[in-house]
Amino acid sequence: MVEAFGWAAFVGGLVGTLVLMADRGFHDGLRLAWFLATLAVPGWFNVIFRSIGLDAVTGVGVATVIALMGRPFTGTRTTWVLSDLLLGTVIVSAIIADALNRILIPGTVFELVRTWVFPYLFGRLFLTCWDDMRRTLPAVVILAAALSVFGLIEAVTRTNLLAKATGMSWELLEKSEGFRWGLKRAQGITNHPIYFGLLLALTLPWVLTAVRVPLRPAVPRWWNVVPALMAGAAVVTVSRSAHIAVVIVLAADLFFRRPAARPIILLVVLVGGVTFAVFREQAIDLLGAFAGETDASENKVLIDGVEYEYTGTRHRDLLYKAYGDLIERAPWYGYGTVSDEMERQIDQMAVQFKSIDNFYLVQYLRYGIPGTVAFLLFGIGAAWNLAREAWARDGPLSDLAAGLFGAVVAVLIMLRGVALSPDFGFTFLFVAGLAASMRARRLAPVTAAPVQPYHEGIPAAGTRRPQEAL
Repeated sequence: MVEAFGWAAFVGGLVGTLVLMADRGFHDGLRLAWFLATLAVPGWFNVIFRSIGLDAVTGVGVATVIALMGRPFTGTRTTWVLSDLLLGTVIVSAIIADALNRILIPGTVFELVRTWVFPYLFGRLFLTCWDDMRRTLPAVVILAAALSVFGLIEAVTRTNLLAKATGMSWELLEKSEGFRWGLKRAQGITNHPIYFGLLLALTLPWVLTAVRVPLRPAVPRWWNVVPALMAGAAVVTVSRSAHIAVVIVLAADLFFRRPAARPIILLVVLVGGVTFAVFREQAIDLLGAFAGETDASENKVLIDGVEYEYTGTRHRDLLYKAYGDLIERAPWYGYGTVSDEMERQIDQMAVQFKSIDNFYLVQYLRYGIPGTVAFLLFGIGAAWNLAREAWARDGPLSDLAAGLFGAVVAVLIMLRGVALSPDFGFTFLFVAGLAASMRARRLAPVTAAPVQPYHEGIPAAGTRRPQEAL
């Protein structure tokens, strides 16, 4: 049944995007299709066809490629930036790893394009100025509000109606791991509460900017409540990653928008970082207690004949011990995407470690040092591009970049304890593409009239921002 929904999502994304592009124009149709595919379609609506995954985002991607081949849409040319090269390096390192391990197949290349290039490409094509969001913004706010309310209802009623209606279930989440604080951990349209929380964190900056800088004279008052709804939905995921990610987004938003608050925020970050480094064990125990985990002494796990105290919080550190042999023997280029050696080792693992909840560890095992370093530089590059845009303070895009900077930094931190699932990974790569687009516009030659500095709100009539001039 789920497979049928996967085919429906792919075909719906493909056909729906082409229809939206025909009705609203290429860029506006793409914008609406993207938010619908990522905020309205369940992440489990996917199907594997000849080793290639198909889902709603893939449908949007195929439609976009078809549209681009059909005619040269205006505004699709851009200045190349370093992030483009770094993304290419990530993909090339994966291809090299599979080639050297003699497991490279055409399907692997297509899958790399689908999961990495498509979302990034959407970000590169997505936005030329904030006013481009005029027709799409109401849909974004409505989708974010609906998704948040759905998560809150799920937590209280202990039922995910979408999953139940489509026959989807998750063994671990149906048991104790899916319940904390007397609530069902909300997972919304994603496959795990952590994914849901990170998706909300990546979407929150759009809503924050929409509330402050509306694109029409009057917007519904309920828009002002949506950020609080999103924060509430993140809370009921009962995921520390989600909680911290939302705090980082709000802190980054405040840091760039309010210069007076910068010293305080920097001091809090510094003190917090030093405290965590010095009292790391106590901090881990405190985080575990906050999530309602049982005493670590009550649960034990055996790794290479040595017994360790086990909790979900300690799990991330224990992964390095559990996979120590694979890490030590890994070639510099990694074991490749699908390695028999890795599969054999995983089969021998204790049940707690059969899932590697650490993207960086997975990246290292699969693609070695080149793939790991390339991704880190790619992620840091995306954050840097957003920081430069946010620092400019010359338009609503600067406000958006401020929140997105926090979201990207949060995801880069949280990937130490979670896989880069398409549920939120597509949105992360999309934001990286959007950041590259912002940087490309800054580098492009401008021949427009001088602009006046932008501070808050909409500039006075006749004032032109750099984004509008390009």
